[in-house]
Amino acid sequence: MVIIDRLLSKTGDAHMLLGMTKSHELLDISHDAWENRLAVLQGLQFRQVRLAGKEVKVNFVSCSFEASEFQNVQSTGHFWAGQNRWQNCRFESVQLAEAISPMNSFRSCRFIEMFITNYKPYQTLFVGCQFDGGVISGLRAQLAFNQTLRNPDLKNSEATVVFRNCAFSGTAFEESFFAGIEFDACLFTNVQAQGCDFSGVISDQKWWPDQVSDPFTIFLTRLLDLIRVRCGSKSSAFAVFENYVREYKTGSTQSKDFSACLYTEKVPNSELDRIESELPKLMARFPF
Repeated sequence: MVIIDRLLSKTGDAHMLLGMTKSHELLDISHDAWENRLAVLQGLQFRQVRLAGKEVKVNFVSCSFEASEFQNVQSTGHFWAGQNRWQNCRFESVQLAEAISPMNSFRSCRFIEMFITNYKPYQTLFVGCQFDGGVISGLRAQLAFNQTLRNPDLKNSEATVVFRNCAFSGTAFEESFFAGIEFDACLFTNVQAQGCDFSGVISDQKWWPDQVSDPFTIFLTRLLDLIRVRCGSKSSAFAVFENYVREYKTGSTQSKDFSACLYTEKVPNSELDRIESELPKLMARFPF
């Protein structure tokens, strides 16, 4: 069954469009080339579907999912897309990179051991959801409001991302910015937060420990380690960047143009060549 092709350019009940008259039966849509299709499925209703063991390059837009299961799913920059509604869904061992979820609403969903890297949500609501384990790293909400692109479920909220009546257990937040994010009546059990910036967060309780460092400082430290590995601790690149990191940490400079010091006459092109091939991979993990 070529599921994606049969749903392209269609709207309505996915069960019916796929020829299933009993919409209460579990529909496994895993058996298709989700990893090969850069397609958009729009305006569809999914009830009791299962998608497992797949990399997903398809975007869902203005779709609704109810009582559906997603297990061992991977996606980079796709999947959640925009204006979707997720009700009573289960996400288990899902790995998302460079994820966005503009104008998505998640209600009574469960996230088990989910790993999200470089997550930039906009106008996103999580209400009555449960997070068990997993890691959310590089979280940074999109703060620039577009009056024509607003989630109606957040019309009375000052925040652009809201967690309301959610429960977090054993979840870790890493290298994240929480400006524009609200936590309302949530429960936290054994939750960790490391290298995060909580300025601008909206919360009815302080559930996070004091932070030793911020995401940008951690990024600088890891880039310095990368330069040492690729070029050596005696290289010009290492000396120049180590000096910049020292000045930033001590407040001698407030510039976040971290690469400017490398692109000078002090650093030979041969050293830059060794760094440039790995730098995009490192930057992809941080919400800059």
